Order: sequence, then structure tokens, then C-alpha cells
Amino acid sequence: MSDIKLLKEEAKDFTLLYAEDNESLRSQAGVLLKKFFPKVYLAQDGEDALTQFKKYCPSIVITDIKMPKRDGISLVKHIKSICSETIIR
Repeated sequence: MSDIKLLKEEAKDFTLLYAEDNESLRSQAGVLLKKFFPKVYLAQDGEDALTQFKKYCPSIVITDIKMPKRDGISLVKHIKSICSETIIR
């Protein structure tokens, strides 16, 4: 099995939240991530990410560190206090 097929197979049971304040980067990464994960949520800042996390409870969160309204470190701490099993990168 190819690496891409294997990655798609491994990711099929995960949902992902990607938080990035740079619109172009967020959009481009979203296109790529949606090729592997069945559901991808895109957040434009830390507060938006926290709102979406509470609503959708994704299994994986990828976040920028420096964002408006709430930085990535604060976001991670808050998410971990809600659900310590969430995978964060």
C-alpha cells in the first residue's frame, strides 16, 4: 500500500481543527488536510478555534502559536482542560 493510501486509511477515524490567522495559509492547508481527514474545521483565530472545539470536539488540533484574540498556548491549555486526550500539534 502506498504511503498516501496508508495515511488516508489511518486518518479516516479522526476529525481535525486547524487554527491559523493567515487566511492564505489556512485555506491552502485546509485543501490539503481535507484530502486525508473526513472532517476538517478551519479557525481564523484562537477564539474561533475554541468555539469550534467546544462545538465539534475534534480529535486532533493543529494550531498557530501567535494569533489574535487568543494565542495558541492559551488555546492549548484551555482545550486540554476540557479534553486531555485531544491530540495537539
